Amino acid sequence: MLPADARWSREIAMDRSRRGVMAEKVLVTGGFGLVGSQTVRKLVAAGHQVIATDLGTPAQRKAAELLPAGAEARWADLTDRSEVDGLVAEVSPTVIIHLAAVIPPVIYRHRELGRRVNVDATVALLRAAESNTRPPRFVQASSNAVYGSRNPHRHHELVRADSPVRPADLYGAHKAEAEEHVLSSTLQWVILRLGGVISVEPGAMPFTGDALFF
Repeated sequence: MLPADARWSREIAMDRSRRGVMAEKVLVTGGFGLVGSQTVRKLVAAGHQVIATDLGTPAQRKAAELLPAGAEARWADLTDRSEVDGLVAEVSPTVIIHLAAVIPPVIYRHRELGRRVNVDATVALLRAAESNTRPPRFVQASSNAVYGSRNPHRHHELVRADSPVRPADLYGAHKAEAEEHVLSSTLQWVILRLGGVISVEPGAMPFTGDALFF
């Protein structure tokens, strides 16, 4: 008998087929991170074929053993342009969801690495996607950090997609720059400016001294 998640995914896929809804082949970068792992699960449950890519650390390889049916892992260093080109060419996705990032507070200890991942890797993915015979749609995970610091006692209006971008920190600046590259690409794109992300799962967000400040 198939596991419950596999049966559920198959039923979803059959229902989509009956309704004439095409399943996507989705490449998820940062697929074993906090947001990525949940994204992979939701996409599989919706009947899509998912390729989760990450660095392939021992913890990630262990987590890959628990991926639901309909998802697979591919290991790649997104700061290596040749690995990015090979990954996108081999997978040939219809959609790329780009979640991989170096976030605070780590970014402030590794500024050069932060830029290579947050900006340069985004550019590499865009160029690789554009060179595909059938270019995929591109979903960029940005951040509300692009708006900068907003004192609610001075700024009463809600932020909107067209609100001015005024990043006040390195991470926000990286995300704003990455957005510009997405905007100037030839791909169909969506940019999501995510707010704070937390989890109720034990161990998903290890508590450290840095967490006291972020």
